[in-house]
Amino acid sequence: MRAWPDPSTACSASSALLVAPLLRHRDDSPVRTADAAPLVAGTRSPWAPDAPKQADGSPNPFAGPAVISRDRNGTFHLNGAINGRSLDMLVDTGATVVAIPATQAADLGIVVQPDEFRATVRTASGTASAAPVRIASLTIGTTELRDVEGVVVEGLDRILLGQSALARLGKVSIDGDHMAIGGN
Repeated sequence: MRAWPDPSTACSASSALLVAPLLRHRDDSPVRTADAAPLVAGTRSPWAPDAPKQADGSPNPFAGPAVISRDRNGTFHLNGAINGRSLDMLVDTGATVVAIPATQAADLGIVVQPDEFRATVRTASGTASAAPVRIASLTIGTTELRDVEGVVVEGLDRILLGQSALARLGKVSIDGDHMAIGGN
């Protein structure tokens, strides 16, 4: 197994929906789950309430990875919040950005006008119209990301936590039925 040089080359473990094309290594070979870095044993989530803090009291994003388990459908989910609203997110390492269903955007404080759906994205169901947005606040545990790149997608049925957030949280690795996000 080898570690990815950066989160933008992570694999899509079993994503239900893809917003970006399939990822490839720099040598143009396909990314496979077997290429994932192993989990780091003995570390704890930087998002746990008792996680080590930085000198200023803020969470230490390098304290260790958060480890989540694959669900019975073969996907990984995280509970989080967008603009203060709690929700479930599907972790999609193959999605370039955070993707939000058009039906949920307004409830999350993201207002998109019909004429803003100028982009086209690929999903597992085909192509869909999308509107680029900036997410003011995206929170996972005690870690808050501000000004996160995203898209609002027509016809999408769930929120996808893509690389625009994952890359800021740290390294992503998969080992069997476990995904580690963050850490050194």
